[in-house]
Amino acid sequence: MRALRLSFSRLSVMGSLATVLLLALVSGCTADPADLFAPGGSVAGAVRDADTGQTIAGVSLSAWLWLGDMSNSEWHYCTSGSNGEYEFDGLRQRTYHISASYAGYYSYQADVSIAAGDVLIHDIDLTPVDRLREAPN
Repeated sequence: MRALRLSFSRLSVMGSLATVLLLALVSGCTADPADLFAPGGSVAGAVRDADTGQTIAGVSLSAWLWLGDMSNSEWHYCTSGSNGEYEFDGLRQRTYHISASYAGYYSYQADVSIAAGDVLIHDIDLTPVDRLREAPN
């Protein structure tokens, strides 16, 4: 069996494009080839306490894109900053499942659709656990 030998020193721009597609196929990548060159988008916002409106720092957030199976799915992680703000950048033009969690609050989940080149503003209100435990009078 002969080894595949590629020379990268003389590739033109079109050759580079072909090389990227070839490497994606050789590596077993199952993503849509159009996704490799499509402009991405972002989702950003602030995480707040649903009762007080105060921003919450240190919230764990994830953005998940299902691509048919777990080995090909895409995960992004971040933590809200000191001002409660977060951002996921470089997301594909698809629908992502966003989740947020923080001690003392119920987890948050939502689906967001990302458009090319846009920054989708998606603020998150976390509900304190104690509020829902209180019995009405």
